[in-house]
Amino acid sequence: MGISGCSVAKDQANIIILNDDFASVKYAAKWGRNIFDNCRKFVQFQLTVNVSCIFIVILSGTTLGKSPFSVFQLLWINLVMDVLAAIALATEAPHPTELRKERIKQKDRIITPFMKRTILSQVAYQAFVMVILLYLGPIFFGIEYDMISEKLMDGVDPTNRLVHYTFLFHTFVLMNLFNMFNCRKLSSPADPELNVFERLHHNWWFLLILFVEFNIQFAMVGGHKVLDPIV
Repeated sequence: MGISGCSVAKDQANIIILNDDFASVKYAAKWGRNIFDNCRKFVQFQLTVNVSCIFIVILSGTTLGKSPFSVFQLLWINLVMDVLAAIALATEAPHPTELRKERIKQKDRIITPFMKRTILSQVAYQAFVMVILLYLGPIFFGIEYDMISEKLMDGVDPTNRLVHYTFLFHTFVLMNLFNMFNCRKLSSPADPELNVFERLHHNWWFLLILFVEFNIQFAMVGGHKVLDPIV
């Protein structure tokens, strides 16, 4: 006990109840498990963005001689991936059934097999979409150009290559913003969580961050700020 307990007991204890209320142990266990789950959600989202972004940058750089994302765009992707995603996913409140879940053991890994499945499936999906749009997008949308030699700007006017790369950037960011919904849930055989919108209204930080990200993204594209060829 934090108030009535002696100093010797406090020094040897793993948990000190500051308010001398045994009910606090329940809340400590619940929030401790919840924080661990929230860290897993963030890691799941971050690894997905990292692997898919690295893949498309390396693929485009080696085959077309240029990355589809400028430095400015990569900074925005990094902001979405790190700061804003951490706020949105790490502020998830404990589920009412949090204490019914399996106890966290010291040997448990942060990345579970089901997290690996989610990460790999989402990376495969994003890579497939980006590869199709990277090589066939100009044909689909009638903006054909020389994918090797054409520059990003023709004087003060953007070329088809810059329009294409802006479209790629917008698609990639939107895929990852929607993937934030998927990362709200951590499924397991004992506790399958399939409804990614469950208790969404309980996390106002998530809704606020998502609203801000969507507005900034559409404002950037609408204002042509991402069309600046910053390299």
